[in-house]
Amino acid sequence: APGLPALLSYERHQRESKLIADKLTAIRRASPGRAIVLTAHSGGAGLAVWALEKLPPDVQVDRVLLLASALSPDYDLSAALRHVHGRMYNFYSKLDVAVLQAGTTLFGTIDGVKTPASGFAGFTPPAKADASAYRKLEQIPYDVKWMQWGNNGGHIGDMSEPFARHVLAPLVTEPLLARAEK
Repeated sequence: APGLPALLSYERHQRESKLIADKLTAIRRASPGRAIVLTAHSGGAGLAVWALEKLPPDVQVDRVLLLASALSPDYDLSAALRHVHGRMYNFYSKLDVAVLQAGTTLFGTIDGVKTPASGFAGFTPPAKADASAYRKLEQIPYDVKWMQWGNNGGHIGDMSEPFARHVLAPLVTEPLLARAEK
């Protein structure tokens, strides 16, 4: 179900994130050298992070892109980041007021906290967070120059095809291509 019911279905999210983790594990086992990049938008960021947390200790993905994440800003990413070989990028925007500031403050983030989400102001590592794991997290605030590629900073701005081509794709393809050529 789209919208608010989808955001608040915690048990379903846990089941679905387990299915994602199982699929990622199967892909990694079948093709150990294959690049795996997760991209998640809004509530999907919660499922991506929870899937990473459910991976076996020896399974990692190469990159993760979180776009307009609906997770709470102090959610501890330590366990998820241990399953990221390269970087986890968090794209956030202070212009996402309706959904990731007001909406999540009134109704809750995907992890059930009534606060502006990490897609609004970024993640803040909690005191118990693993500092070495958090070095893999790169937070990218909205840049007004992205308007030229259809991203106005709102909740779906990151979903623009020109934005994906000019901003997201280089984060995925260039580092992976360089790794594959070595």
